[in-house]
Amino acid sequence: MRTLLVLSALVLVAGTAAVMEAQPARDIAMQISMPGARPILRVRNGEIGTIALGDAGTFGIRPTVVDATSGFVNVSVLEGGRRDGLLLAEFDATLGGPAVESGTTPPFTVEITAIFER
Repeated sequence: MRTLLVLSALVLVAGTAAVMEAQPARDIAMQISMPGARPILRVRNGEIGTIALGDAGTFGIRPTVVDATSGFVNVSVLEGGRRDGLLLAEFDATLGGPAVESGTTPPFTVEITAIFER
C-alpha cells in the first residue's frame, strides 16, 4: 500500500511538471492610468511589477493569464509591491478590452495592451 501511495505521488508530480512545461512563458503589458501619468508596465505572468503613486505609496500589480486565447487576465493589486503585501484589490481584464478601475485609494485604471510569449 505504501509503495502504491509513493508511486501515485511521483506520477502526480511528474504530470504536474509536464503541464507546467507545456505552458509558454508570457509577459503582460498594461497601461496604468493615474493622476498625472500613464505608464506602461510589462510584467512576467504571475510576477509583480510596481508603481509608485507619490504620497499614496507603492503598489504591486500581479497579472495572471487565465486564458491566453481570449486574452483573459486576472489582476491583483498588492500593498507595497511585495509578494507578501496586503491584497488591496483583485479584478479581471481582457486584452483589448476597456480599462478596469483598481478599486483602490487613490484610484487608477489598468488596461491590458499586449500578451507576449517569451
